Amino acid sequence: MTRTDRFTIGRAPDGDRLHIGTTLDGNPFFLPADLGDKKIAVLAQSKKGKTYGLGCLMEEMVRCERPFIASDPANNLWGLRVLPDGRPSGLQVVIIGGDHADIPFDKDAGEKMAEALLSTPICAVIDLAFESMGAVRKFMGDFAGRLMRTKPEIPRVIILEEAPVLIPQKCRGPQMEICKAAVSKLATIGGNFNYGVIPASQRAATIDKDVLSQCEALIVMGMTHAADRKTVRDWIEAKGIEEQVSECFKELGSLKPGEAWYWNPGEDLFQRFTFRKRNTLHPREMARLGLKSSAIHLGDMTAFVDRVKVELTKTQVSVPADPFKGKILTEKGAKKLIQDAADGVGTMLEGASEALTLERRKIEKLVLENAKLRSDLTQASNDLGRERAWRQNADQRLSAVRKMLKPQYGVLVALFAETEEVSGKHPNHGDFEIWLEKAPQKGIRVMIESLRDRGPLTFNQLCTLAGVATRTGYNCLKWLKRNHVVRKDGNLFHLQNLQ
Repeated sequence: MTRTDRFTIGRAPDGDRLHIGTTLDGNPFFLPADLGDKKIAVLAQSKKGKTYGLGCLMEEMVRCERPFIASDPANNLWGLRVLPDGRPSGLQVVIIGGDHADIPFDKDAGEKMAEALLSTPICAVIDLAFESMGAVRKFMGDFAGRLMRTKPEIPRVIILEEAPVLIPQKCRGPQMEICKAAVSKLATIGGNFNYGVIPASQRAATIDKDVLSQCEALIVMGMTHAADRKTVRDWIEAKGIEEQVSECFKELGSLKPGEAWYWNPGEDLFQRFTFRKRNTLHPREMARLGLKSSAIHLGDMTAFVDRVKVELTKTQVSVPADPFKGKILTEKGAKKLIQDAADGVGTMLEGASEALTLERRKIEKLVLENAKLRSDLTQASNDLGRERAWRQNADQRLSAVRKMLKPQYGVLVALFAETEEVSGKHPNHGDFEIWLEKAPQKGIRVMIESLRDRGPLTFNQLCTLAGVATRTGYNCLKWLKRNHVVRKDGNLFHLQNLQ
């Protein structure tokens, strides 16, 4: 091992394995260093140690000189460049984007950035936390598409932190569908192109099920949400390992932060372990450590950044030297060259086919939406017709009722005339002519005339004589009282003496 004044780096005795934790019996727990064709999902609910554990894994990959590229929508992985006391860790990890960027983020540079990172075996973090979703989808769609058109000689591990941001179970909008198609292709068949993939998520239920089903192993931490547990149970049943992990599954709700199960049916390995202590800073712990942003020092990555900037100005990817240069091309070599070219064309056609499929799905969706709108419009038109018919029928019924009640109305008017109680002298008719002219509606005028001609009347008598409903009768009397035309004495209303 070699040691600098900042951080211990180099190959350990277990340099061919990644030491990420400790088992229950105290033994070290390892993952193989060669993850270039592996697909391992890391699942845990919030604050159970998912990002912390990913940090342990990436520290080991840097130590073993295994290049990785990590997308980070949460602004956490830059901590690999810092020790817990704020000093540089010495780990050679370039940060692209974010508030600790070595290279600024450019949403239109996805393909060129992929070419630059493939030209040099380096570890990189793409910090997406401060970018809009549109910029993230544009960059990562181009980035993943370019990776799948280049097969690097040195395998790369692609880490998708908060994977549902890029490969959600449900898509909204064409841009998201295009991005998801490119990243999902990388996550499902990337192993054939020397790419290992590690999708990580707080919510197992929201990650794309096709991607999750292709994962050959899971690192599962604390999990209590019913939908997330069902997703994990579906994965278990699909792998046919219910008997091996039934007891493990029951423990998921009680696991403490940092504790995890590793399930790998292909290797018949089902191991519980606890992630080891990180050597580098987890940004969430800055408050606990009393570390301020001003005390953070990431170290110098100038040499690599300069090389990347040169690559970003190129229009084509830098690839290893032509293996056939200066050699006689044999028949076997020619066949391989033709096959590789055919594979490249096939990949390009497959990408074009995916784009056409997406467009066709959008058109089909629009056709279905249009048909639904037409159906809704027809239904609304039918409902409106029925409503009009009902209203017309109701008006007819009301007219019939009025016609039937008209004789009774006449009888009541005559009855009031015979039984009215006259107290005192009737007011002078001429005194109220001015109010008859000022009255804003007919009901008020009829009430004035009735009180003038008949004397004091009850509220119901006034409403009946005026031919108004109860609410309208209240409003009429309110106007009369406000203008001091009437006064109430017990249950009877009298005209005021205006002399």
